[in-house]
Amino acid sequence: MPLCERVYHCQNCGQVMDRDLNGSINLENWTKNADSLWVNACGLEGAVSLG
Repeated sequence: MPLCERVYHCQNCGQVMDRDLNGSINLENWTKNADSLWVNACGLEGAVSLG
């Protein structure tokens, strides 16, 4: 996502939120589950492995 885009649109569920809020939620989830699949802020899993 380019830095000029300030709003995140989830491809899976259609949720829309500020990209910084989405990023902070993703980082919080990542620190809790560092060995699991990436979980988007909306709660849906992505395809990127963190481990």
